[in-house]
Amino acid sequence: MSDSISNLTEVSMLYIEEVVAEDKLAKGDAYVHVFHFNQTPARGHGIPFKFPLRKGESFAVTKERLLSRINLAQDREAAKKAKFFIVPSGFSKPVEIVDSDVLTEKSFGPYDYIGIDHAIRGERVVRDVNAGVGIKITG
Repeated sequence: MSDSISNLTEVSMLYIEEVVAEDKLAKGDAYVHVFHFNQTPARGHGIPFKFPLRKGESFAVTKERLLSRINLAQDREAAKKAKFFIVPSGFSKPVEIVDSDVLTEKSFGPYDYIGIDHAIRGERVVRDVNAGVGIKITG
């Protein structure tokens, strides 16, 4: 997934993070945008990020990696309450992701996201998921 900086405006908010070795893509892997929301995708919160999907990996495994990434893996009660959706661009009807899904076999558009529905835990509220753009820096 490659984003052009020519699409940025003067008021674009950027989030920059280093790509760690385990997040680098292998053949057949892909990045997907991920964001947090509470009850409806229009109520986004937290910081959006890019996340690697592994070829052939069931969502049950992907979900554990996602929960670890957002620091919910240790809080099993909060992790059980979290729900995961494919949120198409334009916030049309989200599709819930089930553990048997293999996300690399799904078709994601450039502005489709994985949405994680979970309660806000003291995080800054971001109302527009497109207000911030995650950037990965590879060495």
